[in-house]
Amino acid sequence: MKRYLNKKYHWLNIVWIIINAVLSSITAILLTYSTNAIFDRNIRNLFFWCSINLAVWILLLLSDYYQAFFQEKFVQKICSELRVELATNMSKDSYSHFHKLNTGQYISQYTNDIGMIEKNYLNNIYLVLSNIFAVISSAIALSLYSYYLLAATVVFAGILMTLPNILSKSMGKVTQTLSKSNENLNSKISNILNGFDVLYSYNRLSVLPRLVNKYSKKYSKDKVEYTKVSKRVENSIGSISIFCQVGIDLLTGVLAIGKVIPFGAISSTGNLAATLFNSLSQIGSQYTQIKATNPIIEKLKINSDEKNFVTASKAELPNFKNSIQIEDLSYSVDNKEIFKNLNLKISKGEKILITGNSGVGKSTLLKIISGQISNYTGKVLIDGLDVKDIDYKCLNQNITYIDQKPYLFAESIKNNVTLWENSIKNQLFKKSLKLSSVDFLDSDDTVVESDGSNLSVGQQQRIALARYYIKSTPIALLDEGTSALDYNTSSIVERNLLDDKKRTVIEVAHKFNDENKKYFTQIINLESI
Repeated sequence: MKRYLNKKYHWLNIVWIIINAVLSSITAILLTYSTNAIFDRNIRNLFFWCSINLAVWILLLLSDYYQAFFQEKFVQKICSELRVELATNMSKDSYSHFHKLNTGQYISQYTNDIGMIEKNYLNNIYLVLSNIFAVISSAIALSLYSYYLLAATVVFAGILMTLPNILSKSMGKVTQTLSKSNENLNSKISNILNGFDVLYSYNRLSVLPRLVNKYSKKYSKDKVEYTKVSKRVENSIGSISIFCQVGIDLLTGVLAIGKVIPFGAISSTGNLAATLFNSLSQIGSQYTQIKATNPIIEKLKINSDEKNFVTASKAELPNFKNSIQIEDLSYSVDNKEIFKNLNLKISKGEKILITGNSGVGKSTLLKIISGQISNYTGKVLIDGLDVKDIDYKCLNQNITYIDQKPYLFAESIKNNVTLWENSIKNQLFKKSLKLSSVDFLDSDDTVVESDGSNLSVGQQQRIALARYYIKSTPIALLDEGTSALDYNTSSIVERNLLDDKKRTVIEVAHKFNDENKKYFTQIINLESI
């Protein structure tokens, strides 16, 4: 986090905080003069010093207003940069590591975790600094009246500041627990809401309140525990602060009676003591929250070198030239054997049709070839290089996996096809639409609704194929990619894909068009291997 704070705006904000602390102490000191004027029954001096004090207060309020605005702008800039860093880290993450969490948990990182960093770390850093400078300026002001007051302040401050270190451990634990609980709540609710259509179709929407209640109970319990610990920390520090303030008030009274300080100083020292010890107690609470947020920062691996990035030491595959060789491939899921010693050879330019009943591993095989699944035994070689050893960017430059139910962004059709690649020429874009029979658009800027709900599954599949033609890798893995198309459209779209003699196509299908059967060089039934 240090590099986010080590900027000129950070230091300018600190200077501004110091100015506000000094102005606040000046207003307290000016009370001495106005109070002395009351004891002296001098109305002229009373109005004069009250006017000066009012002017300083107005200056302080204006300064505080603009400083708060300036600080919030800077804090929000940091939060935006943190989200961008999370996204940047994610863009370099390995496929398998990314899928260890679900979408709801990642959303929690972008919202809840960054929100906690904003509230409990960034804002508290400036509150701590503000209170530190308030303590320093108040202590200096008290020393102007008597060194006895300064000595007593140092003793009381030492007592007050020992408590946060004792309480920070319990606060850190409940903060981390609350973060995980929030992730889990987001994950569970996202999962059930994504299945709204299923529940609707089966008249099971009544289960929603029960499930949401079940999921929220754990979060509610952890939130209550967090509030309980947080309040205990706050009240413990606050009670010692009150004890210290009373001690300073008592000492001030004794010094005034002993004529060591003027009676007018009573109002000022009481004000300064309240500011000082309230600030110290807040420092303790805020420091505890800052330390409690460190596990969140560590979890997100912000500024950490321990990131699960795909390393640059992987082998390169400039361009697919020869063959895909599968040697003794074995794969199991939950002790259920999918493949055992599978051997295949697919030469460049071949068109392979893979068939078989559900559960024989058709989609799994494509995901292994594309590098999405890596926990298998045996070898998958592309031009003699093991898929596990190939840099994922090089692998993706040669292979495209086209899913049966492709994901479409809630964006324009053009952005869904080009994936925001502005350098793609319009001619290539139009050609990709033609090859995939995307002929149902009023405009290229037609916006896809969330989860493609304004398009049929067949239309979504054709957009995914258009996306492939933009990328146009030498190897296409088609996983039931035309299953939702009508017979005639499916024949045209498949033929466009199979016509290119240089393109290697591996297609998984339960059903296929007989008239396109002649284009396949191999038809492999996984049940018979």
